[in-house]
Amino acid sequence: MAHVYKDMKNNILNKKISGFTLVELLVSSTLFTIVVVGGMSVLISSQKTYQKLSKNRPRIDNVNLVLSNISNNLQYGTNFICINKEGNFHDSSYYLNFPNNLSISSDNDCNSVVFSPQDSTNTKIIYYLNKDSNSINEADYILDINNNFILSKDTKLNSSDIAIQNLDFNLSTFLQPKIKIIISGNSVLNKGNDYFLIENIISQKDLNN
Repeated sequence: MAHVYKDMKNNILNKKISGFTLVELLVSSTLFTIVVVGGMSVLISSQKTYQKLSKNRPRIDNVNLVLSNISNNLQYGTNFICINKEGNFHDSSYYLNFPNNLSISSDNDCNSVVFSPQDSTNTKIIYYLNKDSNSINEADYILDINNNFILSKDTKLNSSDIAIQNLDFNLSTFLQPKIKIIISGNSVLNKGNDYFLIENIISQKDLNN
């Protein structure tokens, strides 16, 4: 019996105990650290992107709303004229001879467009970029008793925290008038960053159809 116990003890002592070596533990720890750091970097980056998008969402929504309103009004407009003008339409001297002093574009690309609503013969509307306030403006004109168009209002359409850099139109009058509208700009607080560019193409619609 003592001999059997002695043999068992010797077998246990001589048996190699399996386990992780120090090198294996270091490699495993390093790989785990890399995975954790990489995962945290992706998470932080995603969070920053989400915060940025959430912060800019109201501005983008505002610009989309402006574009939608312009598109809807142009769809039900008529007598489109593509015009180019340096400076602003709100200069009082500019209104004196409107619309006779319009600088009609020689092609179909311009920075402003004038039109008449289909249901009105005594109204003219201009969408243009006000370079003083970096805003999209709507200038409305009405026909007075002397048969002259006079300015009734000049309204800023976008919110003040948005700086509109470019407003471009492309007018095609072949068969059915079509207008491409492009708006680009950025945030006032982060000027040079948060750049956006949106566009839309509309076709004229008849109110009677």
